[in-house]
Amino acid sequence: MQAFNYDHTGYDIRSELQDANRYTWHYLSQPGNWWSAEEKIAIAKETRQATQCAFCQQRKLAISPFAVKGTHEHGSKLPEAVVDIVHRIATDSSRLTKDWVQNLQKIGISSSHYVELLGVVVFIINIDTLHKGLGISLEPLPSPTAGQPSNYQPSELLSADAWVPMLNMKKLSPTEADLYADIRNKPTNVLLALSSVPDSVRCQRYLENRYYLPPKNILNARDNAGRAISRQQIEFVASRVSANNQCFYCTTSHSMMYQVTSEINGTKTDFKAITNPAGTESQDTLSLISNFVDALMQDDDSAIKLARQAIEKNINKAASVEISALVGSFQRMNRIANATGISLDGIVNAMSGEAQKELGLRSYQTSNTSTLSNPILSFLMRKFRKLLFRLLSK
Repeated sequence: MQAFNYDHTGYDIRSELQDANRYTWHYLSQPGNWWSAEEKIAIAKETRQATQCAFCQQRKLAISPFAVKGTHEHGSKLPEAVVDIVHRIATDSSRLTKDWVQNLQKIGISSSHYVELLGVVVFIINIDTLHKGLGISLEPLPSPTAGQPSNYQPSELLSADAWVPMLNMKKLSPTEADLYADIRNKPTNVLLALSSVPDSVRCQRYLENRYYLPPKNILNARDNAGRAISRQQIEFVASRVSANNQCFYCTTSHSMMYQVTSEINGTKTDFKAITNPAGTESQDTLSLISNFVDALMQDDDSAIKLARQAIEKNINKAASVEISALVGSFQRMNRIANATGISLDGIVNAMSGEAQKELGLRSYQTSNTSTLSNPILSFLMRKFRKLLFRLLSK
């Protein structure tokens, strides 16, 4: 039977999501640049195990993630050091540090090994989250294909704006010409974060364009790419997930877009709803969405079921599919941003001063990688932002 067969689930899963899932399973089944296919599958198994690891839960509650000693509950035969990396990314990515990432080389984990491992972890979390949100059993992992890693590394890498090297877009090799061609070779830092391992970027972008939005739709604040929820709701989910994960990069970017979609479409913005506790008794749409997002991120099956039923009763079944997909997408994106220490892109930093201030985003540990925006520039960008996006929306 073909992987990701949803015929008997009761849900109409978009064909693009099915394609993305199958693309990812094929990616996992093949030898990578730095890990064999067997090792990639082992990393995937370990990612699933991390959610059940008692030591990870104990460490997450500690004041410092480096203060607690213990042993992980294994889901594979990977070395303990590799297991620890997988579990930290999966369960506590917002407290990773530059020193920790750079010290991995001392135990034989190069930056390229780390980036490819990171990709495997976040791709699995992305797809598994969709299934958990809809109460669908997790897809069995694919069988690994024999073969050795290629050890391929792009020739032009820069060590700037992140804890890991990224492609030098001014000296892009023909081998990597396809990675960002659809966005005129002008990727944001989160799209560059995995670029030292090009196949990871290819999988990342294939998922991103189908789980969130294709590039052609992103800057049009009126465009929801035909999804079952509005563009404003899409950006709200992205912001809520990112805030829950303490991801400064994504919370800033998407809370700003949440605000812009409100301005462009002439609708009300409940800005504080991004971070406020959801009202469990409230039946307004944002509270229902917040409850579903939060339950899914807490991995509580009974709470997920109740929250999903409320979405399907008050909105529709297609909305629960889209929200589950978006939560998965930003569980992926947040971990990429948090685990690579990327800095916030300058134009977004300038346009998002209000969001950063109102939501207290500079209190996030993950904000340390981004400079403070110039207050005068932020004021001017705030004044002209609506006009800019109105033009883009046309």
